[in-house]
Amino acid sequence: MLLGIGVRFFAGMLLILYGASVLSFGIGEMIDALEVIGIACMLSILGRPRWSLFDIPVSFELLSRWKPYAIPLLRVFTGLNLIALGFNEKILHPSWSLAFLQTHPWNFMQIMGFHSYSDYWFVFSTGAVEALFGLVFVLGIVTRVNTIVLGCFFVTTLILLGPLELFGHILHFGIVAVLLIWGSGEKLKIS
Repeated sequence: MLLGIGVRFFAGMLLILYGASVLSFGIGEMIDALEVIGIACMLSILGRPRWSLFDIPVSFELLSRWKPYAIPLLRVFTGLNLIALGFNEKILHPSWSLAFLQTHPWNFMQIMGFHSYSDYWFVFSTGAVEALFGLVFVLGIVTRVNTIVLGCFFVTTLILLGPLELFGHILHFGIVAVLLIWGSGEKLKIS
């Protein structure tokens, strides 16, 4: 896919692989990777706009009909991913994030003088904010502003945790770039 060879074909294969993973591991294990569906849908529809080798032309009837939905599908599935991550990793299973805070004291509310703002409430708040970012993406409102703020959070964690953090969020960095350039798209949004 990086070389632009068969992008639509391999994006379709990525969708099949995601479905097989759901069948193998269950939806509970794969719910945190919903952005993969959005990426695969977008690439299946758009392909690689420039420098593509051996790909299905965009004039293909079925694909050209779905072209206005490519970016909105990426945005909606990214939003659903953020909602799932906010609830699953922070609100439903706060012990995961609480364990992280034991080694990385990032509860800046306590640093700002709110000493009664416990780590539990900090984790709950970050989960709620993450879900709110996701909801804004799903609704398709202020997409670029939401993307800039989200990108700042990703860059901050990258600076604080180092290059290894890039591997965990590399898909999100790519999505941030796409949504900054193309915005929310014209479909699947309120306005």
